[in-house]
Amino acid sequence: MNNLIRTFTTTLLLCIATMTFAQSQNYVRSISNAKYLTEKLDLTNEQTKRIQAMLEEQDKQLKDLRSSGITDKDRARKASNEIRTNTNNAIKSTLTAEQLPIFNELLLQRNKLRSKTGKRASAFSGSGDLIKDLSLTESQITAYKLIRAQQSMELKAIRESMGNADERAAAMVKMNEIKKASEEKIKKILTEEQLALFNNILSKRRSRN
Repeated sequence: MNNLIRTFTTTLLLCIATMTFAQSQNYVRSISNAKYLTEKLDLTNEQTKRIQAMLEEQDKQLKDLRSSGITDKDRARKASNEIRTNTNNAIKSTLTAEQLPIFNELLLQRNKLRSKTGKRASAFSGSGDLIKDLSLTESQITAYKLIRAQQSMELKAIRESMGNADERAAAMVKMNEIKKASEEKIKKILTEEQLALFNNILSKRRSRN
């Protein structure tokens, strides 16, 4: 019964942490949506078409960047920021004098939110290379730690139940399934950039085994 309660509590906290992270990302992503900008800036049809094309080109460039195999995080981040800056400047060139300050304010709010959600708690500074390598935010770290805690609890229960050789073999299969399930849960809390890095880390780890 106690194990059931702990499992339920861990799962509930994980859901809350994941929802918090997702909500914090909604505004950041919305500014890259032509429909959102149309509503906020009262764009004309012509402006909407042009900005939509710009955002689609930005998405294409970011996708190409992610698939380029860059492993240097600073280099990837710099290239990504450069792409977004170029897109924002292109959008600004299509705006009227009345629309421009509104757009600048939207950018300012987005940057403040990114700065806020991007700060990592110092308490987690020694929690492992993965947190550092992926530059996880506070809410992501919370979700990540809950996933790992649930995994540890499930693995411990299996190890304690192992008996003869047949049971140990079955237990190893189950433990691998639990680890893979945890990886999938972690992937769901990552951004696209972080996911590419995470998959690369997993690939390197498995190639060494």
